[in-house]
Amino acid sequence: MKQAQSPHAYLIADMDGADESLFEGFECRWNEVPSPHGEDVVLLVRACSGDAAQDEATYGEILSMVADIYGAEARYHPLRQSGLSLAGDSRLLSVEAGVRRSFSSLPWRALYRFGSLLRRQFGNALMSGRVRRLGGDWRMYRSRLIANSDFKKLDDYLRMLIPGSRGKAISCATGCRATVSGG
Repeated sequence: MKQAQSPHAYLIADMDGADESLFEGFECRWNEVPSPHGEDVVLLVRACSGDAAQDEATYGEILSMVADIYGAEARYHPLRQSGLSLAGDSRLLSVEAGVRRSFSSLPWRALYRFGSLLRRQFGNALMSGRVRRLGGDWRMYRSRLIANSDFKKLDDYLRMLIPGSRGKAISCATGCRATVSGG
């Protein structure tokens, strides 16, 4: 017979000594980014033949198939400059404030959220080119963000986010199954 679980099985104990550095770099300052083609495919592939050369070949076949279906990488990149806008809704900014200031009191979180609104205004001015002399060309920020986004990642898995039509998504899924199963 299964024993009853403790009523505190999912309780996260106070994190004595924890600080905000746990969430350093976490940002949630952009509005939701619409899919350029209406649908997104999340592709997760793990080659596990046990032979590094065979696994590498499998990943190569998958990437080649993705290129055949979706075209050049620039065509299936999930981010577009026109789709990137800084969040101005305090509800959206409260997510970042809640995470980044989770160890702070409510007034400090509210102050952080207010600071985020000010940073948004300043960021828009920088990215539009209205404010200059702050080192660098801030009008290029969005294009740099897109170039540095990791929508395609290969570690123990091949992980990709690919925008496209339903037909292309079905072709991709079918092709991946055939590649991974060896047929």
